Amino acid sequence: MNFNFEEINYDSVVLENQTSIEYKYFNSHSKKNPIVLLYGLVCNNRHFQFQIDHFVNQDYPLLILNYREHFGSKNPSGIPECSFENIATDVVLLLDYLNIKKPHLIGHSMGVNIALEIAIAFDSLVDKLVLISGSPYRPQDYMFNTNMSYFIFPSVKKILSSNKKLGLKFWENLHRIKLIRKMILDGGFNPKQVTDEFVMYYTKKIGELGFDLFFKLIEEMKNHNLSSKLHLVKNDVLIMGGDADNIAPIEGQIIFEKYIKKASLYLIKDGSHVPQVDFHETVNEKISTFIS
Repeated sequence: MNFNFEEINYDSVVLENQTSIEYKYFNSHSKKNPIVLLYGLVCNNRHFQFQIDHFVNQDYPLLILNYREHFGSKNPSGIPECSFENIATDVVLLLDYLNIKKPHLIGHSMGVNIALEIAIAFDSLVDKLVLISGSPYRPQDYMFNTNMSYFIFPSVKKILSSNKKLGLKFWENLHRIKLIRKMILDGGFNPKQVTDEFVMYYTKKIGELGFDLFFKLIEEMKNHNLSSKLHLVKNDVLIMGGDADNIAPIEGQIIFEKYIKKASLYLIKDGSHVPQVDFHETVNEKISTFIS
């Protein structure tokens, strides 16, 4: 199976909290424990393309979805209520609607925050957790080995918002700027393993979401300090990260391992912030062993 993300025919449901969620559920009649994939901040499901291919072919029931205010998923309250807690609630309501029992949650980057929100609040609903490139602290404190993002993000937001129409036009066309793509490739991926085409698709999708959502979720990341909650996680947890991650350095993965009671850590040599793309065969094999 080779997944074409431009041709996904998402299903849609309006949940009891009025969130309209796009989702796709593969192999729904399989008897294996389902897998739920939770992507990162203003990302998309293509960040899991190799995991979708692998686990669907292994006959796992597998659920992908778009969070509220992402692409075709909406809530009447809009971006102001796009919090991690509300996204986690949406996921739980979707699991109930689809009658998905004891799924494994695989979260990447911000998806780690969502997975942990679900596991802490609804630990009996889920089985194992795989946490890839997450951050127990505010990533703004140490992204790219500096705290300059505390000053950079507000400045960029102010510039883009000063002329909303021009700001949105620029944001929507980020993927056309080769220098921007090169910065994203070098900063967030292993450039020896990932193509410019992949980064162009990713950046194009960021443009579709708009900068208001981006900065709202950046604020959520800043205020979502997981370190005080990690002892509440009761599930078996596999923590994964790249040793060359500039966005969520390996020190954070070590903290996860230390404070989550039933956690194991696997570091990927030369892995970036997106090791499930860089070294997907290694990551898939490790996850398969962990959940089987």
